[in-house]
Amino acid sequence: AYGRAAKWKPVAAVPLEDRVFVVDSDNAKIHVYDKNSGKKIKTIGQSDKLEENLGLPTNLAISKEGNLYVSDSGRFQVLKYDRDGHFLEAFGRVGANPGHFARPRGVAIDRNGYVHVVDAAFNNVQLFHPSGQLLMAYGGSGRDPGNLELPAGIVIDYDHVEYFKQYAAPNFEIEYLVIVISQFGDRAVNVYGFGKEKGKEYPTFEERVKQLKEELQLLMEEEAASEAGTEGKN
Repeated sequence: AYGRAAKWKPVAAVPLEDRVFVVDSDNAKIHVYDKNSGKKIKTIGQSDKLEENLGLPTNLAISKEGNLYVSDSGRFQVLKYDRDGHFLEAFGRVGANPGHFARPRGVAIDRNGYVHVVDAAFNNVQLFHPSGQLLMAYGGSGRDPGNLELPAGIVIDYDHVEYFKQYAAPNFEIEYLVIVISQFGDRAVNVYGFGKEKGKEYPTFEERVKQLKEELQLLMEEEAASEAGTEGKN
């Protein structure tokens, strides 16, 4: 057993090599233990810089690079640290718009570094690029298949794709599964297939950003020309 009983509230634990990282929601910290001896090595999430501190951490995921992504319901953000506890960045903020959070809970990272964040208030999962840019959301409120009801946990699974191929559309190629746990409703476990349409070419993130910038620039130029024409008539 790790830690002292009744002195904290551990809500998530993830091992990485010779360490175990444990989220303590009561004390707003991540405790780092030696996996073999159980000895505490350090804590992460509290420093002299308030912007780097945890508020009410709820879950934790570790990327293949060894970086920690912590969902925080007190800050309405996801905070990123390296394995030694150095703060790297945070994304998200309180609100009801895309890319915002109301009650962030589970967090998971795929092999490409994309970050899936559960929001128990929105009843959905928001997908972020490794840079923190929102890409899409899935799930949603309701009682239809794929809807969520107070979701909390999320797991990415590459090992059981073959079994679930029978449920996918014939032209859809599943890359991995996303399993989301809801605390209420008749469908407590929802399994999503993340992938792409067979034979379809998808632009890279950088290509899509460039395309959007070009489209925005064109709209701005058209708007400026329209305003100039209106002023000329007046």
